[in-house]
Amino acid sequence: MTPRTPQLSPRSLIRSVTLASEYGVEWVEALAREIERNHRPDRSRLTVRWICRVLPVPHLRQARCVVCADRWICPDVVWAEGLMSSGRRALDRLDR
Repeated sequence: MTPRTPQLSPRSLIRSVTLASEYGVEWVEALAREIERNHRPDRSRLTVRWICRVLPVPHLRQARCVVCADRWICPDVVWAEGLMSSGRRALDRLDR
């Protein structure tokens, strides 16, 4: 199963286009790259629990964002990844 690329919701796309028209496409892309670089989970989600010290069982923990302390994956990262993957085409149309 291939991982899905994040898609921008219509509301996020409108916000991105509004920001780009106000501040410029380069600024919005730099902001998205900065968010992707700084926002990260505080720990690994996948851990192993041992039952009776013999049987390993995989366990998913709830991770939090280091910057905003929101549940991982935080809304800022969803926006930034969506913008960098699919929203860039919409922003490129503004440059023309």
